[in-house]
Amino acid sequence: RNCLELMLDVVNAEESEPEDWTGPLYAHTRDLYGLIHARFILTSRGLNAMLAKYRKAEFGLCPLLGCDSQPVLPIGLHSELRQSHVHVFCPRCRNVYAPSTPPAGSQRAATCDIDGAYIGPTFPHLLILAQPAINAKLSAPKPFVPKVFGFRVYDGRFDAELRAQRASAAAP
Repeated sequence: RNCLELMLDVVNAEESEPEDWTGPLYAHTRDLYGLIHARFILTSRGLNAMLAKYRKAEFGLCPLLGCDSQPVLPIGLHSELRQSHVHVFCPRCRNVYAPSTPPAGSQRAATCDIDGAYIGPTFPHLLILAQPAINAKLSAPKPFVPKVFGFRVYDGRFDAELRAQRASAAAP
């Protein structure tokens, strides 16, 4: 109950001094708010709000060169608290990355400290299922082609790897 009152900013007439924002009550309130957030972003309103942020690339861009600055989605690796921090998921290459550290003073400066349970492991996949247009626009990442002075380098290893990638992509 105290956590809910703190979230709703209910002022108690008996208390004239502000709460201690570093105590256990604040930590419990932050966790409760984060878990409510994890449930909210799975609703249609929450998915629409997060889709707008995704389209603006507010969660960052994929660090993989072949993804051509693909916007990423936040993902929590666990739904339990204090298991891991939030990570980012690239819908194009389907990899999970630790978020890049943004410049000091930016709005995303504190995102590396957010508990992954506040997003949860379900969100990015549910958004892609709910918005098929996201998947329709995506193609596989472009493979890196080694070149020396602008000329392709022939090495049997690269051809074998490329054939293996194409075979695995073609297999049902």
